[in-house]
Amino acid sequence: MTIAYANYDQSYTNRIPLLTPQEYTSAPTSMDTSNLVGGNAQSNATALIETIARASSWVDQFTMGSTGTLAATRNTESYRIWSSRDLTLKVHPRFWPILEVDSFSYAQVGGGFGNAASVTPAGNVWIEPQEFVVNLNGTSGFGFNSGFGGFGGTGIAPCSQYYCTWSYVNGYPVSTLTASVAAGATSITPYSVIGIYPGTTLTLYDLPNDEQVQVAASYVPGAATVPLVGTTAYAHPTGVMVTNLPPAVKQAAILATTAFIKQRGSGALVVADMGAVTHEQTGMSQGSSSDWAEAELLLEPFRQVFVGY
Repeated sequence: MTIAYANYDQSYTNRIPLLTPQEYTSAPTSMDTSNLVGGNAQSNATALIETIARASSWVDQFTMGSTGTLAATRNTESYRIWSSRDLTLKVHPRFWPILEVDSFSYAQVGGGFGNAASVTPAGNVWIEPQEFVVNLNGTSGFGFNSGFGGFGGTGIAPCSQYYCTWSYVNGYPVSTLTASVAAGATSITPYSVIGIYPGTTLTLYDLPNDEQVQVAASYVPGAATVPLVGTTAYAHPTGVMVTNLPPAVKQAAILATTAFIKQRGSGALVVADMGAVTHEQTGMSQGSSSDWAEAELLLEPFRQVFVGY
């Protein structure tokens, strides 16, 4: 049976943890994680990993909605776009910052002027942080076409609606090292290289040996080994996070993890005015409301309200 299916159904990948357990336990705003669920050390380590994943998912949901993530991902989207009078298509993807556009294709709604076509992004797409412009002048010919005097060929008509599909990368690279790095290393090997380009500045989070590195101009996007400008100052083990996620987002993820841990619940002993001791159960366990409030404040500049393509 032939069916119609959404071409973006496989492009929204699972969310990526925005912290490593080591980052959380080293943070001054973290909590003791040695007895999260009882049992042995491995059980508590697993519980911390799962809690960080849930906190990271909350950060993504708060900022990007139900399907987005701040971590760099490659997405495919489709929508109907109106062409401009200058024969360009201005596209506002669901998520930003836009890092690259991989492919773009279009076909006029209802058929008619021009043919369905694919566009080579390089040289034909202008990328801005929250939109990209597809310049189709190079595919437009001149001549006579009924209803559009002066336009012909395989381009588009002005002020017309088109079915468009595009693939793009957005967000901030978030990954971990797949191999240890020695002091003085000239390259690193992240688990994922999505969102990494020549000149990208990355931070290796390995307290007390955090350091920034810059990707060399010789790097070919997509290659597993990332050459650096200069060398690393410290040695770093496998699993260290490498990212350029804004520090405010990292701190929000730490606060959210702490708040989730506090959700186990607690009671407080409150001394009344007359000296009587009573027991009170609060709605927000152990003061976690302040953690949530601070996390939301830090994330507010990153909230992405989608208003349409």
